[in-house]
Amino acid sequence: MAAKGGVVVPLNWCTFNEFDSIQHDTFTTEPELLKLLPNVYAVCIARRNSDPKAIVGGFFVRTSYTHNDPEFSDALAKAMYAVPEFRKFAPELHSFLPARVSAPLDVTENEMLKVLFSQKLKFTTGGSA
Repeated sequence: MAAKGGVVVPLNWCTFNEFDSIQHDTFTTEPELLKLLPNVYAVCIARRNSDPKAIVGGFFVRTSYTHNDPEFSDALAKAMYAVPEFRKFAPELHSFLPARVSAPLDVTENEMLKVLFSQKLKFTTGGSA
């Protein structure tokens, strides 16, 4: 069966460093393209085999995919590798923890960071991860 194809556009990214300091930035994307992408995900990047979960970074994406599509993980990986700071996260040592969210087209960087940080807290403090 052929892949359906789709689009994933990263909106922002952050890395979590020691003592919960963060490095972050946003992408500039044509608003007309973003209007065509109905699904928004906040994606945490977790180090595999860590207890509690070690969240090392995260990013927001707008996409035509949903988490039910077989291509979803590959699409997230491609979006992740659009961020040079994420290239140090080897796929075999890290996994994605995506959460579908509602976000307006004009979502701010601070709003995205708040969501990613709350997801990080959820996964690292014994929440329902």
